[in-house]
Amino acid sequence: MTITKKKSALAVNLRRILTEEGISVAMLAEWSDVSVNTIRGWLYNDRIARKNSPSLKRVADVLRVSVEELRGRKAPEVE
Repeated sequence: MTITKKKSALAVNLRRILTEEGISVAMLAEWSDVSVNTIRGWLYNDRIARKNSPSLKRVADVLRVSVEELRGRKAPEVE
């Protein structure tokens, strides 16, 4: 997967979740303690989150999804 695809998958998934949940970027930033600029960078493909980014983990925790789901990868199914 190229960096461009990784960025757009993160942007698409994050945008979808925010829209579905009615959460603004400012709200997510406040709840996750991640800067508005960082979140906007992910949304508008200016930035890519590192694989083990603590910021991305905090955002995922707030949104109740896995980091893998945000990055566009399927999380392993639990049986």
